[in-house]
Amino acid sequence: MKNPGMLAKKIARGINFKYGSHICINVSEFYGTSGDTPNLVRMYVVRDAYCGSEGVFVNKELYKSGSAYNVLFFMRDLLFRLDGKELPEGNDKWEAEKMRKNAVAAMDYIVETYAEDIVNDD
Repeated sequence: MKNPGMLAKKIARGINFKYGSHICINVSEFYGTSGDTPNLVRMYVVRDAYCGSEGVFVNKELYKSGSAYNVLFFMRDLLFRLDGKELPEGNDKWEAEKMRKNAVAAMDYIVETYAEDIVNDD
């Protein structure tokens, strides 16, 4: 896979179009140190962010990782949840990461906010 971060952003755009959500994936860079040399670190942050009616501003962090692959897995699982499909299994590292960072609660938030009526109609 050439660029998992860009694929995650494409999934986010598709979810936003299909469900009317406001998912953004921001990438920030900073220098970290491992050993003697500084190295560039990319941090991917998935947010539900928008300015609503009457000046209500929502900027809820859903998931954050230094791994573009983990962000891609998060977006894939979120899309599957929204579409009412069974989540794929077999990636033990992602399953551990998902539990450690409470990603399921973030997915629940999106489902409840944007697709509760759609998911429950099926």
